[in-house]
Order: sequence, then structure tokens, then C-alpha cells
Amino acid sequence: MIDVDQMVAFLSGDPYLITPGETLTPQIQRLIAPYSPSVSMRMFRGGKGEDGRHLEWKVEIECQQCGSLLTVKMTKTKLLEHFQRMRKGQGRLCANCEQIQNEIKQKEAKEREIRDEEIRKENTEEFIRVYLNPYAQCGECNGRMIYDLRRFGINGRTVEAFIKSMKYRDFLNTPYWKIVAAYVKYKAKFKCQICGKSGMLNVHHRNYEHHGTEVYHTEDLICLCDECHNLYHGK
Repeated sequence: MIDVDQMVAFLSGDPYLITPGETLTPQIQRLIAPYSPSVSMRMFRGGKGEDGRHLEWKVEIECQQCGSLLTVKMTKTKLLEHFQRMRKGQGRLCANCEQIQNEIKQKEAKEREIRDEEIRKENTEEFIRVYLNPYAQCGECNGRMIYDLRRFGINGRTVEAFIKSMKYRDFLNTPYWKIVAAYVKYKAKFKCQICGKSGMLNVHHRNYEHHGTEVYHTEDLICLCDECHNLYHGK
């Protein structure tokens, strides 16, 4: 067993005070931990032994949960990391407590997942009710509101399926589309992106690959004047 008095006086003693294979009790570790690595690591010889293996010490670690002792073999490098954790107040758990903690974390994660799914479901229902109602008033709809749509926390697939199930004429009357269209016009500086005219403008789908998720794919949309819009539709 390591002599505690000898430990306290280690600064003036043998630089390799603790020989490999000895046991570091919690009391000894608490004496060593406050010192800087440049000082505390002088007590341990690094390198390899005659058998070619790295020199090791037995470290008794108190489980921070139940207080039981577990013995871990550590090289000088591992000891350095161990004492750094001690200085930061980071303890370790025994296998049993670690398993219990992992089970608690898994349970909490599952509960969070269930809560998040419930919130997502509520948000999705609210999103459909407010933004995908073709008869809803949208007097304050503007392009900046697209960021609110993107942050709503919905089930994207459910919303996309709902949009695709709508009649296209109804879809064009929803607050969702009016907000997206207002954003596209704003990004186009309220000018036709073909001829540069301003005035009466329309927002047209370049393609329908992302129909139902336009809010995330505004690059698929283009701002057009009536004349250019008609040309797009072959009128």
C-alpha cells in the first residue's frame, strides 16, 4: 500500500514515487488530482516494461452513484486523463449503475420522442386548419411569413399528402400558397423574371417535383407577368 505521508512529501522525493503495478486508492488519488500534470505525472514512469507492454497502475475508482469501488488498470496516459476528469469533477459509474442510468436515459428519450410526436401531430393539424384552408382570409399574408411556415414543426409527409389531395384551384387560394407566392415575388424584386416588367405578377411552377413542399423549394417557382405567364402555358 502506498504511504500517505510519503505521498504528501513527493515533491522533494523520488520523481518516480509510485512504481508500476501499485494500487492507487481514492485517498491517494485525491492527493494527486489537484496538482498540475507537469507535477503529478512526475510520479509515474512512462514507457514499457520488460515484457514490452505499457506500464500500468491499479486505480480504485468510487462509483459516483452508489459509492462502490471498481478497480481499473491504467497506463500513464490514462492516468493523466483520469486526473483531468477528477479536477473537472467528472466521476465514473460502476457497471450496474451505468446500466441503470442508460435505461433511464433510454426511457426519457422514448418519452421525449412520444411527446415530440404528439406535438408534431398537433402542429400538423393546426397547420392544415390555418394555412391549407382555401376559404381562409389572408389579408396579412406576406413573404416574411414563409419563415414561420418552415419553423412550424409539422409532419412534412402528412402536409404534402394533404396538399396533393386538394384540387389545384383550391390550393392556389390557400394562405400557404399566397405566402409562398409573396416570398417568390419579393425575391424577384416584384418584377417578371423573364421580361423584367412589374405590375400584375403571377408565381408559376417550373415543375411539380416538389408540389406540397414548395415552402422548402422556392427555387422551383418563378415570378412572371401576365404576358409571360400566358406564354408559359402556351396561350
